[in-house]
Amino acid sequence: MVRESFYDLRPATRNHLRYQPKEAYGSSHWWAERAIVSRLLDKNAAILDIGSGSGVLGRLLQERGFTNVWAVEPDADARAATTQRYQEILPALADVSKAQNSKGTKVWPETFDAILILDVLEHLADPKAMYLHSLKLLKPNGIILISVPNILHWSVRLSVLFGLFEYTERGFLIAPTYISSHVNTS
Repeated sequence: MVRESFYDLRPATRNHLRYQPKEAYGSSHWWAERAIVSRLLDKNAAILDIGSGSGVLGRLLQERGFTNVWAVEPDADARAATTQRYQEILPALADVSKAQNSKGTKVWPETFDAILILDVLEHLADPKAMYLHSLKLLKPNGIILISVPNILHWSVRLSVLFGLFEYTERGFLIAPTYISSHVNTS
Protein backbone atom coordinates (compact mmCIF):
# COMPACT_ATOMS: atom_id res chain seq x y z
CA MET A 1 0.00 0.00 0.00
CA VAL A 2 1.35 3.43 -0.94
CA ARG A 3 1.59 5.99 1.84
CA GLU A 4 0.42 9.42 0.73
CA SER A 5 3.28 11.23 2.49
CA PHE A 6 5.83 9.28 0.42
CA TYR A 7 4.53 11.00 -2.71
CA ASP A 8 3.63 14.35 -1.19
CA LEU A 9 6.10 16.70 -2.87
CA ARG A 10 6.62 20.34 -2.07
CA PRO A 11 5.12 22.63 -4.74
CA ALA A 12 8.61 23.87 -5.68
CA THR A 13 9.64 20.41 -6.84
CA ARG A 14 6.55 19.97 -8.99
CA ASN A 15 8.28 22.18 -11.57
CA HIS A 16 10.69 19.32 -12.21
CA LEU A 17 8.32 17.04 -14.10
CA ARG A 18 11.03 14.54 -15.03
CA TYR A 19 11.83 14.06 -11.33
CA GLN A 20 8.35 13.14 -10.13
CA PRO A 21 7.86 9.95 -8.12
CA LYS A 22 6.91 6.73 -9.82
CA GLU A 23 3.93 5.42 -7.91
CA ALA A 24 3.16 2.33 -10.00
CA TYR A 25 3.41 -1.11 -8.49
CA GLY A 26 6.83 -2.48 -9.41
CA SER A 27 8.34 0.93 -10.25
CA SER A 28 11.87 1.85 -9.17
CA HIS A 29 10.63 3.93 -6.22
CA TRP A 30 8.26 1.17 -5.09
CA TRP A 31 11.08 -1.37 -5.31
CA ALA A 32 13.70 0.84 -3.63
CA GLU A 33 11.44 1.65 -0.68
CA ARG A 34 11.05 -2.05 0.09
CA ALA A 35 14.71 -2.89 -0.52
CA ILE A 36 16.03 -0.10 1.72
CA VAL A 37 13.68 -0.79 4.60
CA SER A 38 14.26 -4.56 4.52
CA ARG A 39 18.08 -4.36 4.31
CA LEU A 40 19.04 -1.35 6.43
CA LEU A 41 18.10 -1.72 10.06
CA ASP A 42 20.59 0.84 11.42
CA LYS A 43 18.95 4.27 11.26
CA ASN A 44 22.43 5.86 11.35
CA ALA A 45 23.50 4.03 8.17
CA ALA A 46 25.30 6.33 5.73
CA ILE A 47 23.23 6.48 2.53
CA LEU A 48 24.13 8.23 -0.74
CA ASP A 49 21.32 9.03 -3.19
CA ILE A 50 22.91 9.65 -6.60
CA GLY A 51 20.57 11.57 -8.89
CA SER A 52 18.23 12.52 -6.05
CA GLY A 53 15.92 14.56 -8.30
CA SER A 54 12.83 15.60 -6.37
CA GLY A 55 14.13 14.03 -3.16
CA VAL A 56 11.46 11.33 -3.04
CA LEU A 57 13.79 8.80 -1.46
CA GLY A 58 15.29 11.40 0.86
CA ARG A 59 11.81 12.08 2.18
CA LEU A 60 11.03 8.39 2.53
CA LEU A 61 14.24 7.78 4.45
CA GLN A 62 13.52 10.74 6.74
CA GLU A 63 10.07 9.33 7.47
CA ARG A 64 11.61 5.96 8.29
CA GLY A 65 14.00 7.60 10.76
CA PHE A 66 17.22 7.52 8.71
CA THR A 67 19.35 10.54 9.64
CA ASN A 68 22.60 10.12 7.71
CA VAL A 69 21.44 10.60 4.10
CA TRP A 70 23.49 12.49 1.50
CA ALA A 71 22.86 13.21 -2.19
CA VAL A 72 24.32 14.09 -5.56
CA GLU A 73 22.09 15.98 -8.01
CA PRO A 74 23.32 17.99 -11.03
CA ASP A 75 20.12 20.06 -11.39
CA ALA A 76 20.57 23.24 -9.33
CA ASP A 77 16.81 23.87 -9.01
CA ALA A 78 16.21 20.33 -7.76
CA ARG A 79 19.04 20.70 -5.24
CA ALA A 80 17.60 23.97 -3.97
CA ALA A 81 14.09 22.52 -3.64
CA THR A 82 15.15 19.42 -1.68
CA THR A 83 17.94 20.56 0.66
CA GLN A 84 15.85 19.81 3.77
CA ARG A 85 15.75 16.10 2.85
CA TYR A 86 19.50 15.47 2.95
CA GLN A 87 22.52 16.28 5.10
CA GLU A 88 23.99 17.93 2.01
CA ILE A 89 23.57 17.75 -1.78
CA LEU A 90 26.49 18.11 -4.16
CA PRO A 91 26.26 18.74 -7.92
CA ALA A 92 28.60 15.94 -9.06
CA LEU A 93 29.85 12.59 -7.83
CA ALA A 94 33.47 13.78 -8.10
CA ASP A 95 32.62 16.46 -5.53
CA VAL A 96 31.99 13.77 -2.89
CA SER A 97 35.71 12.95 -2.67
CA LYS A 98 36.51 16.66 -2.40
CA ALA A 99 33.91 17.11 0.36
CA GLN A 100 35.25 14.09 2.26
CA ASN A 101 38.69 15.68 2.35
CA SER A 102 37.65 19.23 3.16
CA LYS A 103 37.14 20.82 6.54
CA GLY A 104 33.72 22.22 5.68
CA THR A 105 30.72 22.49 7.99
CA LYS A 106 29.36 19.08 6.95
CA VAL A 107 31.54 16.01 7.49
CA TRP A 108 30.88 13.56 4.67
CA PRO A 109 31.22 9.85 5.42
CA GLU A 110 34.34 8.17 3.99
CA THR A 111 32.21 5.27 2.76
CA PHE A 112 28.50 4.50 2.57
CA ASP A 113 26.39 1.60 3.79
CA ALA A 114 24.05 2.03 0.82
CA ILE A 115 24.25 3.84 -2.50
CA LEU A 116 21.12 4.48 -4.56
CA ILE A 117 21.43 4.88 -8.34
CA LEU A 118 17.80 4.86 -9.45
CA ASP A 119 16.94 5.70 -13.05
CA VAL A 120 20.22 7.54 -13.52
CA LEU A 121 22.57 5.35 -15.55
CA GLU A 122 20.55 5.69 -18.76
CA HIS A 123 21.20 9.45 -18.69
CA LEU A 124 24.98 9.17 -18.60
CA ALA A 125 27.50 9.08 -21.42
CA ASP A 126 29.65 6.66 -19.37
CA PRO A 127 27.51 4.69 -16.88
CA LYS A 128 30.36 2.28 -16.19
CA ALA A 129 32.46 5.15 -14.80
CA MET A 130 29.60 6.09 -12.46
CA TYR A 131 29.29 2.52 -11.23
CA LEU A 132 33.05 2.05 -10.71
CA HIS A 133 33.34 5.36 -8.86
CA SER A 134 30.38 4.38 -6.67
CA LEU A 135 32.07 1.12 -5.70
CA LYS A 136 34.99 3.12 -4.25
CA LEU A 137 32.52 4.90 -1.96
CA LEU A 138 30.81 1.72 -0.73
CA LYS A 139 31.60 0.00 2.57
CA PRO A 140 32.81 -3.63 2.22
CA ASN A 141 29.41 -5.10 3.14
CA GLY A 142 27.40 -2.21 1.71
CA ILE A 143 24.67 -2.40 -0.91
CA ILE A 144 24.11 -0.57 -4.18
CA LEU A 145 20.56 -0.35 -5.47
CA ILE A 146 20.45 0.28 -9.22
CA SER A 147 17.41 0.59 -11.45
CA VAL A 148 16.97 1.44 -15.11
CA PRO A 149 13.72 1.94 -17.05
CA ASN A 150 11.85 -1.28 -17.74
CA ILE A 151 10.88 -1.55 -21.40
CA LEU A 152 8.68 -4.53 -20.48
CA HIS A 153 6.53 -2.55 -18.04
CA TRP A 154 2.82 -3.01 -18.72
CA SER A 155 2.36 0.66 -19.66
CA VAL A 156 4.95 0.36 -22.44
CA ARG A 157 3.53 -2.96 -23.65
CA LEU A 158 0.04 -1.46 -23.83
CA SER A 159 1.31 1.48 -25.89
CA VAL A 160 3.16 -0.83 -28.28
CA LEU A 161 0.02 -2.98 -28.60
CA PHE A 162 -1.78 0.08 -29.94
CA GLY A 163 1.08 0.99 -32.28
CA LEU A 164 2.57 3.75 -30.12
CA PHE A 165 6.28 3.80 -29.32
CA GLU A 166 7.00 7.39 -28.44
CA TYR A 167 9.76 8.86 -26.33
CA THR A 168 8.66 11.21 -23.56
CA GLU A 169 10.18 13.64 -21.03
CA ARG A 170 9.69 11.10 -18.23
CA GLY A 171 8.66 7.51 -17.71
CA PHE A 172 10.01 4.37 -19.31
CA LEU A 173 10.78 5.73 -22.78
CA ILE A 174 12.73 8.85 -21.95
CA ALA A 175 13.93 10.81 -24.96
CA PRO A 176 17.63 10.01 -25.52
CA THR A 177 18.63 13.68 -25.61
CA TYR A 178 19.35 14.07 -21.90
CA ILE A 179 22.97 12.97 -21.60
CA SER A 180 24.96 14.23 -18.64
CA SER A 181 28.67 14.79 -18.31
CA HIS A 182 28.51 15.39 -14.56
CA VAL A 183 30.47 12.26 -13.75
CA ASN A 184 34.18 12.87 -13.42
CA THR A 185 36.06 9.99 -11.87
CA SER A 186 39.34 11.85 -11.41
